Amino acid sequence: MTVTRQESPPTPPGVAATFDIAVTNHNNAACATITFQLEPVTSVDGVTTDLPFLGTALTNPVAGGQTAHLTLSATADDSVDPQQVALTFFLSATDFATNLCRASS
Repeated sequence: MTVTRQESPPTPPGVAATFDIAVTNHNNAACATITFQLEPVTSVDGVTTDLPFLGTALTNPVAGGQTAHLTLSATADDSVDPQQVALTFFLSATDFATNLCRASS
């Protein structure tokens, strides 16, 4: 997983900071596709994301060797003091067959 822009520049209240999350299926092309699932682990008072706490974002099925992108936006309201805020997420593969087919060289 690669997150483009792991940190946003200072963002005024009410303005969204947007992050690109790239996930790659490292299996070979002969393997089944994988669907990745992104779930927030924590919430921060005064910060809303376009993925609500306990919500889930899914990629479309990703073929071996291919990359999918998820976009996440976070917006602080004016109750949040200017500071760096950490948002924690859990990324998993939802297909059980992924353990049956591994990347090959």
